[in-house]
Amino acid sequence: PPTASGGGDRAAPPELWDRVVKARLREGTTARTFDEAWAVTLDMLLLAETDALVGKFTSNVFRNAYSLRAASCDCAVPFASLDAPWCFDYGKLAGSNPRRRDAPNGGRFWC
Repeated sequence: PPTASGGGDRAAPPELWDRVVKARLREGTTARTFDEAWAVTLDMLLLAETDALVGKFTSNVFRNAYSLRAASCDCAVPFASLDAPWCFDYGKLAGSNPRRRDAPNGGRFWC
């Protein structure tokens, strides 16, 4: 897969969840993983209940909350994105943030 610079292998995030979960399994702290997953799911579901959303479309939580809300009312929900417009091209360097042209890739990001 491509990297953020456009070629080669895509850089791995600094902390992979697989490693975190395996370490928590070894340490007997898997309840922490459950608690974090529950908290983010609850945040997403509560966001989806609002009349308008303010967040970041580079966040999967925000995009999913927006999608859930739009599906529940069969409408386009008012929103304000703090970083970038909606990005439809999953797995491609297609997202664009015109306010961050100085960022790597000229403000483009992975969708």
